[in-house]
Amino acid sequence: YISDVTPPSDRAAAYGSALATLGLSFTVGPPVGALLSKRVGDRRVFLVALAIALFDTFLVYGVLPESLPPARRQRPTKMWDPRRTFQLLEKDLYLRRVAGVVLCYYSGVWALVTTLVVYAVRVFGLSTVQVGYLLSLYGLCTMVAESVIVRYAVPFLGELPTARLGLLAFAAQCCIVAGATSPEPLFASVALSLVSNLVYPALSALVARRAEATEVGEALGALNGVKALTEGVGPLGFGLVMVEFERTALPGLPYLACAALALLAWALSHRLPDLQKEEDEGDEELVGLLAADDGGVAAEDAAA
Repeated sequence: YISDVTPPSDRAAAYGSALATLGLSFTVGPPVGALLSKRVGDRRVFLVALAIALFDTFLVYGVLPESLPPARRQRPTKMWDPRRTFQLLEKDLYLRRVAGVVLCYYSGVWALVTTLVVYAVRVFGLSTVQVGYLLSLYGLCTMVAESVIVRYAVPFLGELPTARLGLLAFAAQCCIVAGATSPEPLFASVALSLVSNLVYPALSALVARRAEATEVGEALGALNGVKALTEGVGPLGFGLVMVEFERTALPGLPYLACAALALLAWALSHRLPDLQKEEDEGDEELVGLLAADDGGVAAEDAAA
């Protein structure tokens, strides 16, 4: 939807704004849910969530206008075929390489996110209130990174350099968590998520720039499919590793594996051409050619 209503130069910021709502909900949702459970009981919290979801559905159908004009809409197929996603990745080398970066990066991200609270409680003995502060801090940093910082980082650095910087920041964050001997470094490491949260908006903007206008939604859907796959694979594999190291002298050592995945994603990102740079160079070359043509015409006029 964003790619349909936003020019390519503004898409990274637009994706960041959309993803920033995740950080806002991650900051507000848990304390509100806890308050409701105390006031109205645990079961009614789910009824409130259901009401919110139904209201959201009403907004989509009743308020949000369709982004595509009738001429650009594709006819719906009778059945969604999951093989189309793999076919799209197979035929597009660029998208396949971006998917490799997403696979490595988000395998580490979900491994860290889904186990950090358990790790903080069982190793450092954080209280419920401290855990709430840690989660809210993560949500706040996500919101700031994807709604504010991305608007300045991508235009200044470019989409691909921004993504690479975010991958290095996440690797550093995992190393801090791995070497922590007290709770304080866990809270300090959250500051690096201000940079690491720039990765996905930048990559989404790259894909939107690369894909044809009629295939942007499908390309981003394929990328999100890879991201969703990591939500299961990352925590499952990493949880087993964390249990093995939990009672050792270095319980945080498995988080170095998350850092290694981020560095692998960073290395893979260097196989991606910088589309924005190529477009800018192409524009400069075109301007030069036009200037040369204008100069030649002026010289002919003067000779005449």
